[in-house]
Amino acid sequence: ESSIVGALAFVPAGRKIPPRSLAVGSPAKVLRELTDQEIDWKTRGTGVYQRLSAEARGKLAPAQPLAAPEPGRRRVRAPAFDPLIVERLGLGDRPPGR
Repeated sequence: ESSIVGALAFVPAGRKIPPRSLAVGSPAKVLRELTDQEIDWKTRGTGVYQRLSAEARGKLAPAQPLAAPEPGRRRVRAPAFDPLIVERLGLGDRPPGR
């Protein structure tokens, strides 16, 4: 619960990762406890991807390949979301948590 397991980390069967932990490596080891800021950032970031996938799912339709992009083609606009280090250091354009 509220833990992050690093990319390519291997969690053996039966291994329990404590709540609010960062686990990395192969085999996965708990590196440290996550801060409230990190958990909030990850929760918001996951929400961005969930909304994007729900929006895309509602727009799926059969398509034929194009020889070239159409003029004036619309682009998907994802919400602005800073990397954690940018937010943590206050370097982004947006206030933390927004």
